[in-house]
Amino acid sequence: MLRLRATSLQCNPHLSVINDAGQLSNDAGMILPIEFTNRIHLKNLIRNTIFFNDERKFAKISFVYLFEFTLMLRIAGYCTDSAANTWRQDPAIRIALGEYGVASQASISRFIASLTQDNLVETQNLLLKLADVVLKDPSRTEMILDIDSTHLDTFGHQEHATYNGHYSANGYHPLLVFDDATGLLLGAQLRPGNVYTSSDADTFIAPILDHLKALRPDMNITVRGDSGFAKPEFYAACAKRSVKFIVRLKKNNRINELTTTATQATEMTTDFQSEDHELDYQVKIWADNYRVIVHSESKAESFLWDDHTLLVTNDTKIPCETLITRYRQRGRVEDLIKELKAGFAFDKTDSHSFTMNAARALISAVAYNIVQLFKLILIPFDARKTIATLRFELLHFTGKITHHAHRIVLHLASSQVFSGFIGNVLNDILQM
Repeated sequence: MLRLRATSLQCNPHLSVINDAGQLSNDAGMILPIEFTNRIHLKNLIRNTIFFNDERKFAKISFVYLFEFTLMLRIAGYCTDSAANTWRQDPAIRIALGEYGVASQASISRFIASLTQDNLVETQNLLLKLADVVLKDPSRTEMILDIDSTHLDTFGHQEHATYNGHYSANGYHPLLVFDDATGLLLGAQLRPGNVYTSSDADTFIAPILDHLKALRPDMNITVRGDSGFAKPEFYAACAKRSVKFIVRLKKNNRINELTTTATQATEMTTDFQSEDHELDYQVKIWADNYRVIVHSESKAESFLWDDHTLLVTNDTKIPCETLITRYRQRGRVEDLIKELKAGFAFDKTDSHSFTMNAARALISAVAYNIVQLFKLILIPFDARKTIATLRFELLHFTGKITHHAHRIVLHLASSQVFSGFIGNVLNDILQM
């Protein structure tokens, strides 16, 4: 640990700064997510879901503890393995996780390097099991899923990192599925950078839909996707499981012709106007005759319809206007992806191995879901707080550790601005 010499300050020559305070924690608030994960039995979930191939002899720290410690690092915002070397000395972290639950950079790096493709699939399952904590609520009868892809930049010679023309950059092109109502991440899959948006989207979403249908057979599920997912195999994967889909269509000559015929204006208007129509448009390779809707908009003082939004769906009952509105509400997924990247380092791709980069991305995804559960259960009135706000208000504050006979006390500053918020959250955790 870097030691500071006693240094006088110009603002007050009588004031010196030195980091020799001993039993002080800079992240005392991390006891909250650590206690929360104990209440939801995270260790048991990991043990029963991910089966690590641990070939080490005489190891003091199990892979389950290493996994949990890495998750806590992500939640705290320390997204490099080397941060563990200093953070493991934090007294509150050592006490809360246990002496054998704090690891060094070398232990974490070796652990991630040991993860296999099977472990990646099992970590995907862990994402779903965490989401089950709230998705199994019987009062909820409808679920809207947003599937999307994003780009992760790479720098160097990472395995399978290739050029993506859409983003004009080298990197990876992962798939993601979120639950719109809760913001929970239900699936994440790292892919090479040059694959098309819908590549393997049907096989990616199928096990997720199967899991949700098994969990809640009565749930009405709708999947939303942009034009990158306009693929017959994707439609069929949803329809086969009695899941509705709303996917944007790309324009072609046939659609342009039908759209022009259906939306010809009869007179010039002085105000903005919009219309919705259903098109008689089918493709032979579609497994069924799906419904195609066009939403057209016209600017004021124009005979022309300037903008057209085309959707394909297997939902035959909901009115056109409702489907258009429902599709446009998928914009929130961009904020969730941004939170996943900026808040949990999902886009950290500094390993040469593709498997290791995929493992790091999934660890970030699990940390993200833990925080989402934390917010949904403990602060549902403000569940859209970002992790940056939570770290400022709940996690990163100073505490002093004192040892007494048979007990340890964590003292918080009486002048802590958010002490009331912290106390309420802790009481709610203890009552779980």
